[in-house]
Amino acid sequence: MEIKNFKKLRGNVYEIELDDFRKFKLYDDIILKYELLIEKRLTKKKLETIINENNLLDAYYQSLKYISIKMRSEVEVREYLRKKSFSVFEADYAVTRLRNDGYINEVLYVQAFINDALNLSLDGPKKISENLKRLGIDESLVNEHLNKVNRKEWLNRIERVLQKKAKINKTSEKMFKNKITADLLNLGYFYEDIKNRVDDFHIDASGAFLKEADKIYSKLAIKYSGTELVLRFKQKLFTKGYDADLINNYINEKSY
Repeated sequence: MEIKNFKKLRGNVYEIELDDFRKFKLYDDIILKYELLIEKRLTKKKLETIINENNLLDAYYQSLKYISIKMRSEVEVREYLRKKSFSVFEADYAVTRLRNDGYINEVLYVQAFINDALNLSLDGPKKISENLKRLGIDESLVNEHLNKVNRKEWLNRIERVLQKKAKINKTSEKMFKNKITADLLNLGYFYEDIKNRVDDFHIDASGAFLKEADKIYSKLAIKYSGTELVLRFKQKLFTKGYDADLINNYINEKSY
């Protein structure tokens, strides 16, 4: 068989057309290596070798393009190539070459990932660690770099979450603390750090209480009165975490 035509495509890719009208896209590295501009005759075996080598290059160049957009871990690159239908062998070639060329560097990746998490999210150390481990990063490497973050940074981030949530709180202090504790645990902060700050954190829930109490009292007063109204009212407010003194004061005021 013989190459009848070359056509330049985008980037460093050419399309060759054989005398049997089959067409193949090849990288210029392959064309130069096998001197296809000079030696245009191909055996079946040579064509097969060329195609296999071109597939390896394709995996590498597509990975390189993927990495150029954003730094990636080896796991991310392999998953990307799998979705692109490259074989494990082709992915191995691409990853090895990327690593040798310095494009896959776990130390730099971890540093960049932690820096982004600190600047662009409210994630705590445990969540950052879990996310990195899911991306195939060694746990010891993750811990090494997370330990470089000053503990005050994590405490300050807990404080920011508390202040932010307190501004929009519409529940009792008890319910607020229960929910914010759960939220902070989900964000990946350590329980002791959360508890120490949340225990000392206080909010003014009087406005939320009055609004909730008025709503519940008005609704119950339609069906109940006297002792039964008071008991049902107290039960509703207790389940929402409000203090007994607040509830009793409200009932006393309603009695006048």
